[in-house]
Amino acid sequence: MATTLVKKGILGGTFNPVHIGHLHLAQVALHVLELDQILFIPSSSPPHKSDAGLCPFQHRLAMLEIAVAPYPAFSVSPLESLRGGFSYSIDTLRQLHAESQGKEQLFFLMGFDVFVEMGSWKDYAQLPEYATLAVCQREGNDIAAVAEQLFGDEASRIQAFDVPEKRVSSSVVRKVLEEGRGGGRSLLPPGVWEYIEEHGLFRD
Repeated sequence: MATTLVKKGILGGTFNPVHIGHLHLAQVALHVLELDQILFIPSSSPPHKSDAGLCPFQHRLAMLEIAVAPYPAFSVSPLESLRGGFSYSIDTLRQLHAESQGKEQLFFLMGFDVFVEMGSWKDYAQLPEYATLAVCQREGNDIAAVAEQLFGDEASRIQAFDVPEKRVSSSVVRKVLEEGRGGGRSLLPPGVWEYIEEHGLFRD
């Protein structure tokens, strides 16, 4: 009897900090793509971003663990920190693909803003060999055109999924927190605001 593959979504990023938009995307992807699990992987040392303003990894990891705790299908992995060096997506997907030993089908989840920058990534053309690239579709995004430009004949392997608009970003959250505005609490998952307050994060 053939073994049913576990469908696992992979959501990476700096999560600086994790906010309700991240959880919203993950919840929609879980349902629309009929995934079994979603693994959140915080970048340890992102090659395309400066360390300036980047909260220490252990705090970003801890906030993620607090955020996903209420969701049985969600989990967090520190593998990019354990591996060391720059956090390249291709290295992470290769590792996860090898560790799955053919028992998992991986879906690399991302927003359109990330997808359009993929041409500057290390070995980006090899990403579909290890995971289905699942891109968040919103009005005005031409995912098919970008996929054709990036992957040519392999563009059909890119999967789009619709996510209702939820306008929030980590940069907006950080600005609100730095200014001491109480509205930051509503943009964060339960428990994350308290963690930030306890550790004095994202202050001027």
